[in-house]
Amino acid sequence: MNYLGIVERLISATTEQENLISLNFAREGLKAENVNQLPETEAQKRFVYYLRPFFIFLLYPSVYETGKWVRLTFDDYLRGINKELNRTRKD
Repeated sequence: MNYLGIVERLISATTEQENLISLNFAREGLKAENVNQLPETEAQKRFVYYLRPFFIFLLYPSVYETGKWVRLTFDDYLRGINKELNRTRKD
């Protein structure tokens, strides 16, 4: 899976400065760790680690407020990201 590609798509679909800061942090961290070269399980963990600030504070703040963010899986992150990409495509 192209983890950096997912972040790049989010960056290209985002216009809000706060989101861009968070996504640029994720992109740089994932690049530094060569996430696309890691074994799948480790790459997914790193992806979630770097996308967590964007996901729980900016995209779905209610997940943080209710404490549900602790139980989120990689697949949950992908579903949320796909929803966001589809939403921004319609705007």
